[in-house]
Amino acid sequence: MMFRSFRRAALAVALSLGLAPLLTSCGNGHTFGFAYVLSSPSSTSSSIWVYKVNNETGRLTAAQTPSIPNPNYINPVYAVVSPDNNYVYVLYGPTINENTGLPNPNGQDAIIVYGITHDDGNITPLVTYNTGGTEPVSLSIDPTGKFLYAVDFYQEAFSNASPGPGDLTIFQIGSGSTVGTLVTPPCAGGTTTSTSNGDICYYPVGYSPRTAAQTTDGKFVYVANSGLSTQTCSSSISGFSINATGFSPVDFTPGACVPSTPASGALALGSQPWAMTSATIGGTDYLYITDFGSNVLYTAQVNPTSGNLTLLQTLAIGSSSRNILVDSTTSYLYVSSSISNNISAFSIGGSGAGAGQLTTLSSSPFSTGTLPLCLATEAPFLYAVNQISGSVTGYTIANSSASVPGSLTVVNDSPFQVGPSSASGPTCMAIAPTS
Repeated sequence: MMFRSFRRAALAVALSLGLAPLLTSCGNGHTFGFAYVLSSPSSTSSSIWVYKVNNETGRLTAAQTPSIPNPNYINPVYAVVSPDNNYVYVLYGPTINENTGLPNPNGQDAIIVYGITHDDGNITPLVTYNTGGTEPVSLSIDPTGKFLYAVDFYQEAFSNASPGPGDLTIFQIGSGSTVGTLVTPPCAGGTTTSTSNGDICYYPVGYSPRTAAQTTDGKFVYVANSGLSTQTCSSSISGFSINATGFSPVDFTPGACVPSTPASGALALGSQPWAMTSATIGGTDYLYITDFGSNVLYTAQVNPTSGNLTLLQTLAIGSSSRNILVDSTTSYLYVSSSISNNISAFSIGGSGAGAGQLTTLSSSPFSTGTLPLCLATEAPFLYAVNQISGSVTGYTIANSSASVPGSLTVVNDSPFQVGPSSASGPTCMAIAPTS
């Protein structure tokens, strides 16, 4: 869903690292940040669990206030941290039916802004916003820290009973006196709708959208439309160029889907494009896209002028890929597969003809718990959140001097149990580095 530290924090839902002995021990290292793990163990309850991240061992230990329940909202599905690490934005949305890929409506379509207290990692809810459509499924933040993106599975008028395209809700992150809050960005070409917390802006995308990713230069943002629909060209990528007045659809011609949404076209791709992230290599932007249906990973180069995409590479990955991220050095890429229960790992070409392209690590894939839905990283550690196992597996990323740079070694005492039992249902986590 998918951006440097924001990518590292993104994609967070349901994590509670609670009662296991490891989580109450201190370790010998120093805390370099706090992990916010979102948990919805039942259809009527949810919590955000707070953990200290040990900068020497990668171990997770309970913070001073380990659990922050929210009785008014259920099923947190994603979280990202603000550029200044002072706020965490949490998206509350539907669960996803594992058999159909469709949302299970629960009336949740909110983003809550939590303020972070850095001495103990505690968070306080500040403001709640609604998205522009219904059934929001992912949240991401732009690498320049200007925009927050929520992907709605449906636009307002559509539902499982009456399927239609989704939308990209766009918020501008406040600065100065409005720092941390979300304000309406310029919305030319989009739709402005009023909510209890002011106007918001959204743009139509394709069918069954899943995630959004923005290029690191802040010029383009893309949405993966997984196409769980009978509509023509429903499996596609929507793109927008970002300018001072709003967001303009990228014209993907030649090669655009017709009919398509938005009207200027979307790029037909695979069977179920799902998770995305971006990276800048040698001044060129690349987009990496998983295909949930075909079990492949695409590498596409971004045209710096038009935003059009050139497909460079297609690689095999595990079954039902859910999450993707690039490490902080932009050297390695990792993909979690929720059926194969593993992580595929790749090195990213840094120069020459192979710049931006991927090479599968010889030691890949790496085992996880059952149903890993989310990845998070804070160098040199990587974490996989395992929903069915009710745990988080921690790994150390091998540095450039290792025999296989970028390979993963399981952190001591990992996996870390989430909550008192495997029924905690974690799905993701976000990490906020300390000052």
